[in-house]
Amino acid sequence: MLLGELRNACASFSYEQMVVDNEYLEKAGKMIALDCYEALTERKLAEMGREVPEDVNFRSVSRTYMELADIVFTDLRDTSAHCFNFPSDALREKTAGILKLICDLVQYSAVHLSMDSDMCPSQYRGWASKLLSRCEVASKYIEYDGKCEAYTKQMERLSELVSRAESDGRLTDLQSARNRRYLAENQKIIAWGRSNVEKLNLQLELCDPYDMTQRRYLMELINTTNGWLDGFEKDH
Repeated sequence: MLLGELRNACASFSYEQMVVDNEYLEKAGKMIALDCYEALTERKLAEMGREVPEDVNFRSVSRTYMELADIVFTDLRDTSAHCFNFPSDALREKTAGILKLICDLVQYSAVHLSMDSDMCPSQYRGWASKLLSRCEVASKYIEYDGKCEAYTKQMERLSELVSRAESDGRLTDLQSARNRRYLAENQKIIAWGRSNVEKLNLQLELCDPYDMTQRRYLMELINTTNGWLDGFEKDH
């Protein structure tokens, strides 16, 4: 009943309507809080031995947050340009509030990463790093004529979040565990691919050394198959 009330209180795991109604800057904070509370509730129920129904949509939370962070960045970019042309303390404070939401989304996206999340830690790290770089570019338009303490504080926070993510042992261990599971789940198809590479190499050895057309064709097949196998090295 509690989980049901939580879902009714906010369109949990979904931000589409917020974006359509252009209300995400106001409502995203509530979504983050409810998602965290719901995740904690499910975890506590599981620890108590209570049966918790699997919610497939919960797997998408981490990716949803990073997608929303990209959308929020467009507000930061537009506001920073406006701030450059018409600088004011009010505009700088507004950019600081927008950047705070980006930081919250980046922070709590990592919290929801798991063995079953759509997004894996390596994807999260890359996405967060690119987002930081884009925000740094926007900062040049906001702080060109002086520092804004509130904005600078949030930029330092974002930089720290990205730096912490790169060295976070939990994320590294989670990625390793996902890689091992991924390889185990695909071991049959990997073995099939390797077997075909061996057969193709054998055909290449037996091929007429002067038949360049056939040799080139076999080499293309070998390279294509090896490239395909590389995609199974880790969970993406």
